[in-house]
Amino acid sequence: MLKKLEQYGSFLLPVLAALFSPLTLFAGNFPGITIEDVFRSLFISAAVAMLLEGLAWIILRDRIQAILTSTTAIVLFFSYGHFYQAIKPLNVMGISIGRHRYLLPLFILLFLGWLVWIRRNQNAQRNWYAFFQVAQIILILFPVYRLVSLGAWHFENADSAGENQEMLFLENSENYPDIYYIILDGYARADVLEHRYAFDNSDFLEQMEERGFYIAEEAMTNYPTTILSLTSSLNMDYLNDMFYEPDMDHNELLQRLHELFQHSEVRTVLEREGYFTVAYDTGYFLTQMEDADVYLLASQSSHGPNQFESMLMDTTMIRSMMDMLVNETESTEQLFYPRYEAHRNRIQTTLNSLGEIASRPERSFVFVHLVSPHPPFIFDANGERVITGEAFTFNDASDFNGSTEDYINGYSGQLTYLNTLVLDAVDAILARSEYPPYILIQADHGPGSELVWGEPSEAALHERFGILNAYYFPDGDYQSLYPIITPVNSFRVVLNHLLDRDDLILEDAYYYSYPANLLLMEEVQFPDTAPQ
Repeated sequence: MLKKLEQYGSFLLPVLAALFSPLTLFAGNFPGITIEDVFRSLFISAAVAMLLEGLAWIILRDRIQAILTSTTAIVLFFSYGHFYQAIKPLNVMGISIGRHRYLLPLFILLFLGWLVWIRRNQNAQRNWYAFFQVAQIILILFPVYRLVSLGAWHFENADSAGENQEMLFLENSENYPDIYYIILDGYARADVLEHRYAFDNSDFLEQMEERGFYIAEEAMTNYPTTILSLTSSLNMDYLNDMFYEPDMDHNELLQRLHELFQHSEVRTVLEREGYFTVAYDTGYFLTQMEDADVYLLASQSSHGPNQFESMLMDTTMIRSMMDMLVNETESTEQLFYPRYEAHRNRIQTTLNSLGEIASRPERSFVFVHLVSPHPPFIFDANGERVITGEAFTFNDASDFNGSTEDYINGYSGQLTYLNTLVLDAVDAILARSEYPPYILIQADHGPGSELVWGEPSEAALHERFGILNAYYFPDGDYQSLYPIITPVNSFRVVLNHLLDRDDLILEDAYYYSYPANLLLMEEVQFPDTAPQ
């Protein structure tokens, strides 16, 4: 009985090998990816693995050899993209070896050589067969365990966060303005743009001031990463003491930050005062506010692979075909990387629709996070499509897939176009608002053209921390604002101004941490705010 169970159960080894990659990718991006996004990948991976195993059995007429051959082919197929990404920057004697023309034939030769060797060596067959049995079962348990534990933690905290609290509504007869919190991801301060990018942003800023905005000319961010900066600003406090748990798992930390961001102090205060929360899809799961009273999605094409499938294909041998084809036409980019078109559509649709939100009769707190002018650089200065020829990512700083010159040119062009969209959005909000609103247009952090995450230079820190920070108050009274104000104090000032609160203004401080170790928050001292 046990022998038959082992014999028939072993046919599942290629299936387990095929499921490992999508499950691991799913676990690493939970809860930003849902099971609905992943199901098709799991089904196709399992089906192809069984077909490949059946084909190998028909050709080789040997059960163990068929299992070994199909499993090895699957492992090489799903690991190709990881190897390619690792060796892409490498050069040997001035020759770039990170090319598909070298790596793809190498993988094929390795597989064929391994196949010839394994068929001639009976002892090797038995050893590899035993290894695959143990390895595949153990490996598949890691993503499964991670998904189960993260899922349980997520739903437990979502339930507790959704408990109703007593609402303290303002008098309906009072005319309280809408509040817009618009985050332009990676938008640099004027002097940083001039010094680092040779970009004169004075025309945009002057037009903002003509519309009644206060520009904090020496503003800096408190943190150099999105989730830390926005969680801090929306909770009007520093995060350092809240997360001093050195042994906390990275994914658990992201989950906790996301929950704190999503159910922030600012949102709680405003909802108790009768404000409806309006939020847009951001394309970045850590800043999604999906339980807002109104949650708006940009329309997306239903054709082609979804976000998860594109990410998965990037890790496989399909990456070689995708890279070669995407360099050719816009249609192939849309086919293989629909996230580019979705991202373009999200930026344009969000900013173009803010005037409609202004027409809502309810008093609204509107949260907008646009991952722009942050990479990827998908617009030129005229708003025309830029085809990168690379897989879609939000990678920045030393993770950016390109040269410093690519970064500077791409950033400058995208910023130029973004400025026109922002001014149009501001005009629409002001024109269609029944009562003059509060508008905060702010960057979560600056750009990273020369930032090396593990070894930041002084110049790179100035570039990363110097941000755009602009305020529009209905009465134009900006006495409580000041040139170096940081995001942690933005809503302290706004809520004091709106609700006659007396929240203390915190001392402006700056803390450096990087994506691989968010918990390591080291205070940064800036003797002055001019870029070096």
